[in-house]
Amino acid sequence: MRNDESPFFSGSLLGFIKISVRSYAAAITEKAPPSLHEIFNRHLQKAINLHYKVFTYMYRKRCYPSHDLTELRMNGFKKCKKGIKYAFLKCHKTRY
Repeated sequence: MRNDESPFFSGSLLGFIKISVRSYAAAITEKAPPSLHEIFNRHLQKAINLHYKVFTYMYRKRCYPSHDLTELRMNGFKKCKKGIKYAFLKCHKTRY
């Protein structure tokens, strides 16, 4: 992986982890036997810990300036452009 793609992929990973945290939290509140509750709770804690690690990595690399709204907005715009570029390239590669 090239160095300039690291923020893009770490951001995608962070988004996936956030979805996992929400999913495990929802699963814990559903009717399930205690054994499943314990398993989901362990997975939830692992997902929260992983979220912290990825967020900390991104924050230290200045990929996630969580306290600078203007920079967050500009980074979001750059990520959208990069995502559209990847989708465009992938679409054209599969057609030929």
